[in-house]
Amino acid sequence: MFGGIAGLLFGSMLGNMGAFGDILALIINVIAIILVIRILIYFFQKWRNRNNPKPQSNVLIIKVRLRITTGQRFLMKAISRTP
Repeated sequence: MFGGIAGLLFGSMLGNMGAFGDILALIINVIAIILVIRILIYFFQKWRNRNNPKPQSNVLIIKVRLRITTGQRFLMKAISRTP
């Protein structure tokens, strides 16, 4: 058994599953480690930027990219030529 969080919290559930229980325990432990690292990164960035607050803006800027294919371009020309 890999122990850790999976062993403490899910030990009775994963104990009777054999090798599949070991695999699930490993997955749970890896996810827990990734979450802890992400939380530490979040708080470190928040602490580092504590003196530089982001400027508040009341304007919502939306960037839209329009991609026109040749078929759409032909259709637009055909529509614009009709009386």
